[in-house]
Amino acid sequence: MSVLRGCMRILFLLRHFPPERSGMATQMFNTVHFLKGQGADVKVVRLLFKSQGAEHKYVGESVKGSFFMEQKLRELKEKYKPDIVHFDSLWPAGRAITKVFQDEVKIISIGGRMFDEYGEYWKYTGSNKFIGWLKGQFLTFLAKDVLNKIDLVFSEGYDIEKHLKENGIVVPIKVINNGVDFSRFKYKPARGKRLLFFGRFSWENGPDRFVEILKGLPGFEGVMVGYGPKEDEVRKLAEKVTNVRVMDAVRWDQVPELLASVDGILLPFRRIGGISQTVTESMAAGRLVFTTRVGDLRSVIDPWKTGFFFSRDIEVRELIQKVYKDKKLMGRVEKAARQKIKKDFSWKVIIKEYLGAYREHHR
Repeated sequence: MSVLRGCMRILFLLRHFPPERSGMATQMFNTVHFLKGQGADVKVVRLLFKSQGAEHKYVGESVKGSFFMEQKLRELKEKYKPDIVHFDSLWPAGRAITKVFQDEVKIISIGGRMFDEYGEYWKYTGSNKFIGWLKGQFLTFLAKDVLNKIDLVFSEGYDIEKHLKENGIVVPIKVINNGVDFSRFKYKPARGKRLLFFGRFSWENGPDRFVEILKGLPGFEGVMVGYGPKEDEVRKLAEKVTNVRVMDAVRWDQVPELLASVDGILLPFRRIGGISQTVTESMAAGRLVFTTRVGDLRSVIDPWKTGFFFSRDIEVRELIQKVYKDKKLMGRVEKAARQKIKKDFSWKVIIKEYLGAYREHHR
């Protein structure tokens, strides 16, 4: 019998759900899935922005952000009578959640360095940098106000925990790594020279660096799969390079097949928060990972044992060529990477951390 059955009711109010694409959506989907597997009384309501419409193909219960958000949340409170409210985004309903669910335990999952993003908000608002800066300051104020009114923050990395504390967040923070459904990934030794970039096409993730690196790697093929604000720019760059091609984004259920079709993962991150899910899932599939020392990736990659770090583009070209000449090394790293994920990041391990946190904070 589950440790949660009959003990507490958990209401998930989620912006990122279901896992049509990877990232936070996959994490929240799996959290719900494995909690239900433990017999937990879990309900999920999707939170949508006013601008979101039929393209979000979620057949479950959903609520659109509006001036009537508080009223809708009160109706959900009366309907489900939750003990714990777990949400994954401050927008569009963070303030309303803290106001409506004052007596319930409130938990939020955070997967990035939000205050860095708010501080650079002016970059994403066109030519008027001052207006962008004002919006960033306003979002920072609202975020701190909401976060310091909840009971617990789930952070996806120790670097995010440090970031939140440095920005004045005083509520308890618990670091829980991204879980991986290890059973989805089967191991097949990689013996070709196809390198994959998989993720959001954004400045932080470095898709442009991927193209530049492959340009200087004759004999290797680069495959890029993703979406995001830099997609048009990335496609134009790739058109000029003969050994790089860009594919459309894949669904969550297609990720194992995608990883099985390549021989290594190259992720030249400039900045991330926590541990990239692409990294952990690639390791679960037994794929060599070449990436940078950012976020909390040191927690999962042991250099030359479970993966490889690099700093400069010229350095990684030499590194990749050296590694792919040593088949024994490749095999050792592939198998060690899988064991690392199975031991420390599989959902059999991660779900116990969630269960413990829920029990500890249940009033």
